Amino acid sequence: MSGQMNNFTLLEQKIRKVTDLIQSLQKERSTLAQKLEKSETEVEALHQRQQTARTHQEENQRLRREVQRFETEREELRSRVQRMLDMVGELEA
Repeated sequence: MSGQMNNFTLLEQKIRKVTDLIQSLQKERSTLAQKLEKSETEVEALHQRQQTARTHQEENQRLRREVQRFETEREELRSRVQRMLDMVGELEA
């Protein structure tokens, strides 16, 4: 009977170890799931920031082209006004 009791005690110890291991693994899985969720949230935020940056970059490029167009138009108008002033100056002479 003592041998069976000893076997039963060993079995009980092994079951406790397995139970402790299972609990530990469950906690670890829960922690990892939380970290994964946090990481996914961070990745999504980074994707949104990247998209916003792309949008701003596109807008900046559009505005640069517009400024360039305005500068070209300004130079053309300046030349035209100068020609008109020259023509007026010739009439006065």
